[in-house]
Amino acid sequence: MDTRLVDLESKFAFLEQTVDDLNDVVLEQGREIERLRRQVAELESRVATKPEEGAESEADPLEERPPHY
Repeated sequence: MDTRLVDLESKFAFLEQTVDDLNDVVLEQGREIERLRRQVAELESRVATKPEEGAESEADPLEERPPHY
């Protein structure tokens, strides 16, 4: 009976350490996700403030005037 208790305590300590390690990973991933969200928002803002550049690149080449006009 005593060895079973020691085994259970050992397993519990291992599981407790695993949970702590996983919690650290989840927290780090949360910080990374938040950083990436800010980066995406910044990039979206940049794209939104420069619509004329995007419009020129999407122009129909058949409708463009040659440079010698």
